[in-house]
Amino acid sequence: MTQENQDYLSGLEKIVDMHDVDRISKDYLKYKAGSLKRNPDGSEITDSQYILPLGKKISPNNDPNMFLNETQAAIENEVGNYKQTRKTEVEDAASKYKNQIISDYAKGINHVLEESKKNIKSQLEEKLQKLPAEARNKISEEEKKKLLEIELYKLLGGLVKDLDLSEDYKANKDLVEAVQGLKELEETDESERKDIVADRITKEDRLTSNYRNFRRDWNGLYDQMRMNYSRVIGKQLLKENNGNYTINEELLKEAYSNVDSLKKMSPVAKAYQEANKKAA
Repeated sequence: MTQENQDYLSGLEKIVDMHDVDRISKDYLKYKAGSLKRNPDGSEITDSQYILPLGKKISPNNDPNMFLNETQAAIENEVGNYKQTRKTEVEDAASKYKNQIISDYAKGINHVLEESKKNIKSQLEEKLQKLPAEARNKISEEEKKKLLEIELYKLLGGLVKDLDLSEDYKANKDLVEAVQGLKELEETDESERKDIVADRITKEDRLTSNYRNFRRDWNGLYDQMRMNYSRVIGKQLLKENNGNYTINEELLKEAYSNVDSLKKMSPVAKAYQEANKKAA
C-alpha cells in the first residue's frame, strides 16, 4: 500500500468516525426527547444502544464505557467537545479527499445496483410468468426495461436520500425540488404529517380547503409521497449505458461535494475500500 493510499484511508477513518458520532448522538437526542421509542423490529430502545457506541467512538482505547453512569448533559457536553476539537481536521480531510470519497462511494453504490438489478429482473420475470400467455406476450422488452428502471429509481433514491445538496447547487431543478420536498416531509413531526400532505395535495391538484377534512389514510399518503420524491431523486442520479446501470458520479460531484454529504458517503467508501482489499 502506497503512502498516499494510507493517508487517504486515515483521513477517511476520521470522517467515518465523525459521521458515526453525528448519527448516534442525533438519534440519542431524539430518544431522550421521546420522539424515538422503538427499534425497527418493535423492541423498546434503551440508553445503552447509544451511550455504549458513543463511548467506543470518543474513547475507543482508554475508556469505551465512559458514559455508563453519566447524565444526558455530561454526554452531550463530551459529544460537543468531540465534534469541536475534530472539526477542522475532518473538514480538511473531506476537502483533500473529496473526489476519491465520491468515487469510492459511487463504486460501492454501483455494486448494490448491479446485484439488485439481477434480483429485480428475476422478480419481474416471476410476476410476468403468472400472467396469461396472451397478456405476457404483449409486454415488450422496452416495457420490461421501464419496469426495471422504476424499481432502480426507487432503490437508488432510498440509498442517497439522506445526502445534503450543496447550498449553491441549482442546476437540476427536479433534483433540487425532490430533495427539498423529501427533507421537509421527513423533518415533519408525526402529529403534523396530515397537514403537510393535505396542503401539498391541495396545492398541486388545486383542491378546496375542505379536502383536509376527508377521511383518508393520511399516513399511507405520506409514505407514498416520500416514495415519489425518492423515485424522482433516483431517476436524476441513475445512468444507463447498454443495459448497465450506475450512479451519475459527475452529478454527485456537482451536487453533493459538501462536508455533510461526504461524511454520509464515507461509510460506503470505507466499505468499498475494505472489500477491495479483501478481494486483492
